[in-house]
Amino acid sequence: MAKLLSLFFIILVAGVALASNFGSSTKGDTITLKENQSGSFDLLFWTTENITHNVILNKSYVPDNFEVLFEKNEFNISSTKGNEMVYKSGGYIKATSIKVFVNQIYPKPGNYSILISSIYSSGEGDITTKQERTFNLAVNVEGVAKNETIINGKGNADLNPLAYVAILIIIIFILFVVIK
Repeated sequence: MAKLLSLFFIILVAGVALASNFGSSTKGDTITLKENQSGSFDLLFWTTENITHNVILNKSYVPDNFEVLFEKNEFNISSTKGNEMVYKSGGYIKATSIKVFVNQIYPKPGNYSILISSIYSSGEGDITTKQERTFNLAVNVEGVAKNETIINGKGNADLNPLAYVAILIIIIFILFVVIK
């Protein structure tokens, strides 16, 4: 019984030790867009271990009027590779930066939340650990001016169909007077 309890304790401590070497953050968790604009977030991932670990990104929640794309949805991290430097524990360590692209499908002003989860796997053989982190990314979509609508990304005056008829009648009347 004592050996079994000792083995359980060693496995528990090893799992916690492996799990504590993974870090993640964002370079900003809020963006503000105009209608029809796209934007992006930068997620940072790092480890203090000199071995390679796998990270998988998933879309936990995306509002219906958005499309979310990842620069990479599966990648490896280690303490020796990365395209960014982050300051942790009294020194700089390498981090991998991954872009998350946000596109509006049906633009509508408002404040939206997008949830992205990352799953970090470490360990080999019979002992592996997995950690899941969730990023809550905020997207604020600003509207357009009251008298302007967006058509194919260009502003156009919002005219009543009767205004078009009135303009047409005025043009015909002017042409009739000029011709006589």
